[in-house]
Amino acid sequence: MEIKTMPYSWARLDEKLNITESNDKFKNEFPEAGCEGKPFNKTAEGFDIKKNRQLCRIKNIPYIITSVKTDEGSEIFLDKADFSSDYAVGLIFIDNLSECLDNIEEKRQGVIRVIVDNKISDYFQNSGGIVKRFENDKYMFFLSGDLLKKCEENKFSILESIKQTDCGDSNSLTLSIGVGTNGKTLKEALDFAKGAVDLALSRGGDQAVIKDNTDAFRFYGGNVSSSGASSRVRARAKAYALSDLMTECSNVLVMGHKNADYDSLGACVGICKIARTFNRPCNIVLGKVTSSSAPLYERLKEDKTYKKAFVSPEDAESLIKEHTLLVIVDCNAAAYFESEDLPKKVNKFILFDHHRKAPNAVSGYVTSYIETRASSTCELICEMLKYINKSFRLSTLEADAMLAGIMLDTKYFTLKTGIQTFEAASYLRKHGADTIRVKQLFKETKKSYFDRVKALTTSEIIRNVLAVAYCEDGCENPVLTTATTADELLKIDDIEASFVLAKSKDFINISMRSMEKINVSLIVEKMGGGGSFETAACQIYNTSLEDAKNSLINILNSIDIKEE
Repeated sequence: MEIKTMPYSWARLDEKLNITESNDKFKNEFPEAGCEGKPFNKTAEGFDIKKNRQLCRIKNIPYIITSVKTDEGSEIFLDKADFSSDYAVGLIFIDNLSECLDNIEEKRQGVIRVIVDNKISDYFQNSGGIVKRFENDKYMFFLSGDLLKKCEENKFSILESIKQTDCGDSNSLTLSIGVGTNGKTLKEALDFAKGAVDLALSRGGDQAVIKDNTDAFRFYGGNVSSSGASSRVRARAKAYALSDLMTECSNVLVMGHKNADYDSLGACVGICKIARTFNRPCNIVLGKVTSSSAPLYERLKEDKTYKKAFVSPEDAESLIKEHTLLVIVDCNAAAYFESEDLPKKVNKFILFDHHRKAPNAVSGYVTSYIETRASSTCELICEMLKYINKSFRLSTLEADAMLAGIMLDTKYFTLKTGIQTFEAASYLRKHGADTIRVKQLFKETKKSYFDRVKALTTSEIIRNVLAVAYCEDGCENPVLTTATTADELLKIDDIEASFVLAKSKDFINISMRSMEKINVSLIVEKMGGGGSFETAACQIYNTSLEDAKNSLINILNSIDIKEE
């Protein structure tokens, strides 16, 4: 093999380390340094011609450089040092160890701890890795790249193994695992792992998340619905943090997601009430008003307190001052905000949401309260209201608005309803919320009702437990109809999850619902959407209804579910 065609980058240097000759691979790999006559030691950081073999960085990429002395000067051979695939750093957090142990007699608690510790140690040590516990419920582990692939092949079976631990009651132990790989250094890989485990925790736990040096994440697990949180400590801490921010700001802007629903709009009303409690001007940023929120919007517009509170995303920019605080509710991905630009133009913004944190979630907020165990964002706001100021009182309209958000996301207290959900509803009832008035907000037109009936007739069953339907052209309210139709399909015997499509003006809307066995948020993320375990949705642009349906069915046929 001629030296100029060999698979290594090669160059010849003179006594002053200038490049006198190089092969094509060297010139292609280093176009700026590959020119003859240039000093190579200016390109390779720390290069020493006296060393036969050394590690140097060229444009921050590590290379192993071998030097050979010849009669014509010195020849160097360069090979990229691919250390990134040689190791992975991981963090393991036990999501609910204290909660599970609280319900177990003391003498068995030690046994549970030992069983969990042995399962985690055996899994990673048998894989050839190293694992070490550094806190009561936290571990760190190290794996080679090949061993990480094996863990991915078995889909981190430790997740299921831990859930099988007998805790003596209905609670199941779950893990959140974050893995960092392809880092330039161990520290960078550890930073990736920290970001990955934070994402796993914010998405409800019971899953492994892998982060590398790209913007992509890989997910495994996430097949258990989060139960209601048992501690108010976090809500109180967030309430105090919000109080401090309200005190420091000059005015408040609050916005939810596009095509706002009752939970989004109700949460905006709750934040608006908090801001006014601190005597801070507050405006609700609202774009297009759809039938999903129109009845509540009209009631708010008739009230003198909220008559001038609403501003368009364009007008909101003129209200931004040096100390403006932006509050974002009921979503965490910028693509779904009423305005993607507002977070970039304010100095401070915060986030409150009950959906699983999306891989493309917005960053840069000063604080956040993302609680996937909550039924709705309105429930989160209610929890904070209790700690912010016990002396103020919600108006009946404000209480109705927030109760509507809870009733919407729980399907009238049938899905994802925990102790805090009923306590939030009770709190709103004490402030004058009326279920009859709220129920009237959910009335629909005759056309909308029959659109849903027609959509139900199109349903087909996939893999025995999945129902797929679509709305015909001319649907009065595609977003609302897909959601209500998906709810209706869950009433069919043996159906565990439902999926309904409809063509809107600019996109195909898909609503997804499930009971307790299938996590629809894992499915919707494959299509660019988001949501929670039981409820999710996405909008797909530049496609036909038929193509969107086929893409959905292909995904449904590929997911791992237990078919009866």
